[in-house]
Amino acid sequence: MHLTNYAIQKRSDDFIRDEDTGTKRRITTINRWLIEHGYDIAKLWTEIDDV
Repeated sequence: MHLTNYAIQKRSDDFIRDEDTGTKRRITTINRWLIEHGYDIAKLWTEIDDV
């Protein structure tokens, strides 16, 4: 069995289950943050895909 960091952390008293903070976020939340901070997400994801 393989335990991920999330699988362990979600049992912690300090774990925050929230879309905007915490240890696990949806891609839409990340995209929203990137746009709010001036990133060109189309360019960013294209460059990531090229890797």
